[in-house]
Amino acid sequence: MVMKRSESEQPDELRSQHPGSPSRQLRATSHLTLTDSRSATETPVINSHDGTTDDSTMEDLDNEGVHRLGHGVKELVVAINQLQQLGIEDVSGPTPKVAVIGDQSAGKSSVIEAISGIQVPRSDGCCTRCPLQITLTTDDEPGSNWHCKVSLLKNYVYSNSEAASGGMASHPFWPWCEFQPSRIDFASTSDKSEIREIISQAQMLTVNPQLGPLTYNAPQLQGLRPQVAFSPNVVHIEITGPELPTLSFYDLPGVFTQTERAEDAFYVEFVERLLYKYIAEDIHDGQVVMKNSTLVLLAVSMEVDRATCSAAKLVSKWGAEDRCVGVMTKPDRRPDGDSAKVWEKMLRGDIYRLGHGYYVTKNPSQAELNQGVGHDAARQLERQYFEHSTPWSTQLASFQERFGVENLQAALSQELARMALNSFPLIHERVQLRLERIDEELSQMPEPPVANAIHTVLDRLSVLTATISKRMDGEFAHNDFRLNFKQVRCRFKETIAAQRPKIIPSTNHDVVSAQRLLRSLSIHNTPTKRDAPITIDSSDEESVPMQPTPTKRRKAEKTEPGVPETPKRRRNVPKSRTAMDLDDIRKALDSLSTSDYAGEIEPKALNQLRKETLAQWDIPMSAFLDELEKALKEAIKITVDEALYAWKSSALYTQTLDIVDKYLGMQMHELRHTYAPRMLYLERLKPMTEATALLEGFVKNELDVLQNARYEARANVFFDQMANSGGKRVEPEERKKKILNDVQLKRDLGPDPYAREIEAMSRIRGYYSVASMRFVDNLCQAAQGDVLEKLKTGLHDELLTVLGLAENNAHANCVQLLAEDWQRELRRVELRDKRSKLCEAMTCLHELDAKYKTATASSASTLTRTSYRNVTPCQPSAESVPEDDAMDEA
Repeated sequence: MVMKRSESEQPDELRSQHPGSPSRQLRATSHLTLTDSRSATETPVINSHDGTTDDSTMEDLDNEGVHRLGHGVKELVVAINQLQQLGIEDVSGPTPKVAVIGDQSAGKSSVIEAISGIQVPRSDGCCTRCPLQITLTTDDEPGSNWHCKVSLLKNYVYSNSEAASGGMASHPFWPWCEFQPSRIDFASTSDKSEIREIISQAQMLTVNPQLGPLTYNAPQLQGLRPQVAFSPNVVHIEITGPELPTLSFYDLPGVFTQTERAEDAFYVEFVERLLYKYIAEDIHDGQVVMKNSTLVLLAVSMEVDRATCSAAKLVSKWGAEDRCVGVMTKPDRRPDGDSAKVWEKMLRGDIYRLGHGYYVTKNPSQAELNQGVGHDAARQLERQYFEHSTPWSTQLASFQERFGVENLQAALSQELARMALNSFPLIHERVQLRLERIDEELSQMPEPPVANAIHTVLDRLSVLTATISKRMDGEFAHNDFRLNFKQVRCRFKETIAAQRPKIIPSTNHDVVSAQRLLRSLSIHNTPTKRDAPITIDSSDEESVPMQPTPTKRRKAEKTEPGVPETPKRRRNVPKSRTAMDLDDIRKALDSLSTSDYAGEIEPKALNQLRKETLAQWDIPMSAFLDELEKALKEAIKITVDEALYAWKSSALYTQTLDIVDKYLGMQMHELRHTYAPRMLYLERLKPMTEATALLEGFVKNELDVLQNARYEARANVFFDQMANSGGKRVEPEERKKKILNDVQLKRDLGPDPYAREIEAMSRIRGYYSVASMRFVDNLCQAAQGDVLEKLKTGLHDELLTVLGLAENNAHANCVQLLAEDWQRELRRVELRDKRSKLCEAMTCLHELDAKYKTATASSASTLTRTSYRNVTPCQPSAESVPEDDAMDEA
């Protein structure tokens, strides 16, 4: 394949003859010439809007006729047609195409007939009721004949429902709605005289959606009138034969602005939406994108003012002028006295400018057609008309290369081929990506096996239980559950620790003591008289039942730093001593003590208080078990999904998930209602431990903490009372220093009257630390041994038993387990059908790539993409490239 810039080879005077002409010409003919290495024939090269052509090329045009197109152009256009017929534009994006539009009665049908060589339905009004896709393909094989095949491409179904107001908003062609695409063979003929009637009947069937699939000349089609005026479904006309231009285009309904009946007025917008679909907008991967791959062929009648052309206004409205080719029709029916200046300005691009300029065609009138004027004769008459009629042979003679259907055919084919070269690399990339996605999805939905059903089920269950075992152990890449379990255990431990009993370190007695101390200090105010500490007996406390002020109460009730607040208690739960008042502790010790020695701490009293601190342990225990079960269910669901993803719609998946859930529920029920309650019962039964050294260490630490907190509380009460009585106010920082370093202050405060209670509290808290550690460890170990380990060791056997894999009819059970639902089967068929079409497209693209590597690489140089010569899916074999092409490549 050879690509060359033809403009650079032409004389400067030709390229600069009209400096005011538009720079954007029909690019296929102004910038790019495509030829095959086996053919010396080239297409004419048009330089600008004036239509000047190299003389030697024009001579070839006159001699060769319609078969003058290079073979490479033909193959590229054929490839476009193949991709369009596969219906993969939702994947590949839009393929290059030509769309023919025009006002009603603008001569659009005659242009179609002239380009295609076939007779299409004609009438004074509307003759195109649905999009016609016309594909012309040359067949140069010896003995080949002209042949036409007509098919119905059904992408929409008609809805009889009239209840859906606003249907146009959701369906642009309401009452037509998108449906699964299908193709219906309608007719096939080798007789050109039949084609008009075939197309007419095909259109009639399309606008009568109540009829089922029919074929040409079916009795139901005789005398049939349209049920609806227009349809978005396509009639595809495939024509092959010798000496045909290779071209593909869409003939769209003519534009109109009024209807005979008011109830049909909505068809004005319907047709406009239909044109918009083919000219202005594409849907790719669910996204609306502007169409740049459609070359618009605009038919403009010369018997009316160009400014009144409704179709041209739509082209301008949708911003499609740059990819539009104008075709002036009916030049022999120009109004009397019509000046050629307007048409000359249009051909030069001075007014009503279009990106690819204008061509002029002269087609037979209806009278001439009735006299039997055929396609070849029509083209001869057209050449004679432009060669001998004014102003075409006089004032407008410099535009001769813009006159005639043959020049139009050549330009359209050439531009279509150029667009194909630019689009194929991107199409290839998109098709490749979609194939990979489809293959990935198909790999996850294999067909249900029959012969090896037992092996498949056993293999999947082994993978499942092995992965669960790895998750329970926290092996690398499967440690998600173990990390989650660690956090659950940590929260359990922290919640239990937060219930450790606390004390309110100050009492009413401290206020009384501070006041008496202040009175005493005011009497004994010399250093020598303050050597002896002041003591306060119990009668002093009882004589002044004073309550602290709110401010003092807030300071007095300050709990020890760093200890979390007690969680809210549940109703009907015994009161837990998680915040104990020293006076309450004193009363409890006194009421429970039977000792005859004053100040002695009765062990039974201590044990009772110890047990009361465990009253709310069932709350964090229940929360821990709930979190554990939730984490296990999540881990198991993930594991089942991974192991049985390919069988997710089968009974194997649903039954396996149900069995595992029930097995887990059984283990958790035993832990929740047997093991865990017994552990809590034993902790509450009688405080005891053999970890004596550990206990004593905790008790000593707690005693230091509580004594310090108690001294600080007494000192702060003293400073507060001193400030309240008008004495010196000690600032917080100075307070801290005095509390830490003032030995005299400690002497003045004297021994703590609640020393026994502080000691008892240290023993209670010390034991709580030992018991809580033991309880948390035991319950976590029970979860490990009684739940996690059983999932590892017992689940596999449970699955085999419940699924019936240990029975004599295990094979039948496995076949039934692997049976899939109809939706999964339908989806697999749909994916395979889509894959088949994409593989056909990929084969087509590979064959083109093998022939035109240089061209495709050059045209795709500005695209960011991976090389599509290294892909594997659907890659055609080397035998798919003809031997003579391989020689040409070499």
